[in-house]
Amino acid sequence: MTMKTTRSDPMTVRPWGNYVKLFQENGLWVKRVEVKPGARLSLQKHACRSEKWNIVRGHGYVMLNGRKKIVGAGSVLSVPVGAIHRIANTGKKKLVFIEVAVAANGGKLSEKDIVRLEDDYARAASPVPRGGTSSSGRPASRPRRRII
Repeated sequence: MTMKTTRSDPMTVRPWGNYVKLFQENGLWVKRVEVKPGARLSLQKHACRSEKWNIVRGHGYVMLNGRKKIVGAGSVLSVPVGAIHRIANTGKKKLVFIEVAVAANGGKLSEKDIVRLEDDYARAASPVPRGGTSSSGRPASRPRRRII
């Protein structure tokens, strides 16, 4: 088994905050995620991964399959494969959580696994064309927005 410790990897910045991948090996990664005060991630789902979130600082809420759960330091949540979810920071300081993602359904871990259903930052994907798949049987690709 090959392990890759990524602590020295650069921070990935997103409109809602940032994350650093702390560890990665085949089928598993661990990230430290920071959500800015008042920000939230997109309402999304994944076809090829489940996630476990451990809230370590701050407070906010998680939407998980239509249910709202208030979270704070010490909260632990399981996000099953295919679950519709998002996390929001309702505090005045950063909300920090550790995410452990595990590949599922024979899939590979990738940020491309995100299917955005709603997004505060105009990154929401276009609806999948009728039929929902390309000729290869894979999910149809979505056009990318060009930001000028």
